[in-house]
Amino acid sequence: MKNLLKFLSVFLMLGIITVSCSDEFTEEDALEALQKIDLQVAVHDASNGDLAIEGAEVKAVINDQVVTVTSNSNGVAIFKDIKIGGNVNVTVTMADYTSAYTNINTTPDDYRQTVVSGNVYLYATAGDNIATITGQLTIETDLTNRQREFVEGVEVIAYNSSLSYTTTYFSGITDANGNYSIPVAIDGNGGNEVYVYFPTLEKDRTVGKATNNMYTIETKAATYSASNYGETSIVKVPSTFISIAAPPASGTGFQLGLKAVRNMLSSAVDNEFTNEVVITGGSGYDGTQNFIFEADPNGIQAELNVTVNADGVISSINFVDNGARYASMPAIVMSPATGSGAAFDFRFRYVYKLFVDNSGSGYNSFPKVGVEYTSTLDNTSKLRKEFAPDMDASNPLGGGDLFNNAFISSGKILVEDDTQGDTLFTTGYIYSLPVFTYSDEDRLNAEWYASLTAVSLTDGGSLSDNFSSITQGDGYDFSNPPVVTVTALAGYGSGAVVKSEVNVNGQVTDLIVMAKGSGYTQDINDYDGDGVYNEEEDADLIGFSTWSTGYGRHDNVKPGMTYNGDVYYGTGMEKKY
Repeated sequence: MKNLLKFLSVFLMLGIITVSCSDEFTEEDALEALQKIDLQVAVHDASNGDLAIEGAEVKAVINDQVVTVTSNSNGVAIFKDIKIGGNVNVTVTMADYTSAYTNINTTPDDYRQTVVSGNVYLYATAGDNIATITGQLTIETDLTNRQREFVEGVEVIAYNSSLSYTTTYFSGITDANGNYSIPVAIDGNGGNEVYVYFPTLEKDRTVGKATNNMYTIETKAATYSASNYGETSIVKVPSTFISIAAPPASGTGFQLGLKAVRNMLSSAVDNEFTNEVVITGGSGYDGTQNFIFEADPNGIQAELNVTVNADGVISSINFVDNGARYASMPAIVMSPATGSGAAFDFRFRYVYKLFVDNSGSGYNSFPKVGVEYTSTLDNTSKLRKEFAPDMDASNPLGGGDLFNNAFISSGKILVEDDTQGDTLFTTGYIYSLPVFTYSDEDRLNAEWYASLTAVSLTDGGSLSDNFSSITQGDGYDFSNPPVVTVTALAGYGSGAVVKSEVNVNGQVTDLIVMAKGSGYTQDINDYDGDGVYNEEEDADLIGFSTWSTGYGRHDNVKPGMTYNGDVYYGTGMEKKY
């Protein structure tokens, strides 16, 4: 009674403590928190008056781990300190006996119980009441070969629904060839129905993959079930693909230069939408003097002519270049002697000739030229810095394609039009001196794909002359075409040799087959060799009287007979992550 009161006190305290965290705290929760329990499995000889069987191997799955205990002289296997609650899967094996499978619930009947138990009954295989259930498990885990794989080391369960004993489940493990053989006890009254269950498997699946005409072999986890499921589509993947070496490194030393165009100094010094802006006109000006800018490299100074109203306030300005040639915004160095406080928002713009200042050396393609420049934001007269990473793709300076009038000769970048000298083009109006960057980081690799000759799979294929260009690339050397590599997948094919041809623009224009090779196939994923692609295959149960999701059934099973049922797990369903 004291122990009972102590237990009830603890139970009530736990209930009080947890009431704020949960609406319900059961006796089962209290038991689980307070104790563990022993699992006792008694093994009996159902062929000999249910006598105890000593030396049986009893395996229990505890916390996802397989624990093995041998039954003692009383036929009992004891598993210590099992967490209460739930079912424990148990398999029992013994030489010359059937193997049995069962599960035992570990929830005790009351709080005083420290042991839960279960009984397992084995049958002597030499008895007259034994039938044998056999079969083979096969699977497609490697779709690139031409034979199925065997399912080794999995447990197959046979259930005889006609037995009156507690143990009605019998088990067997598949061997290296996927074969299982399960002795099953049979009710002598006849009409036995034996159900055979097959586990769902998680296996690594190897299959050819196609991505933008480039092919690889990938191994990923897949689910295999002895029933129908959402199959993964299997596409056609040829056993060969070609890859073309990247363009060589570009040359060095290329530089652009700028020449200011004198007669293009604009008096429209704001932007395309508004004229010069007087932010504030100040006071006290008499209009007889101008604002003078600093001198250009030739000593010439531009001016701001001002218009002053009768109140001595500047109302408008006019930019006069005087022939000055500035490369950037000049500063005001002299102001009128009278008046003060005027402020202006004006823009300096100039037109430049863009020329090749250094032709460089070692070039077989044009480099990528970026430019940083100043522009206005909409019509607000506010200046901002901008950067264009590739002037040949998008030229913000108004001159069209950067290298439209250029060509490469002996590794140097030269200008094509003699009438312009070394000038590539003339810019539009620019608000500041542009700054250029040079790189070849985005040079494009050539990509092509090849076809195989249409021959039977048994003969093996060779590489055909039918090539198609994904991209011709750029930056290749006309005199030194890139290497073409022919890759064979899954061991299908060898011996093909291909070379490339490059035009004067540095593009790969053609591929030529020098040796066709042999043994290639048009689809490495054609695992059954029937020439049909885009296949999907569910599991297939063969040899059973009937079958349904995950199991097959043998009807009217009789003692002394053998019944065979095979399972082909199909191609599986690739797991998604």
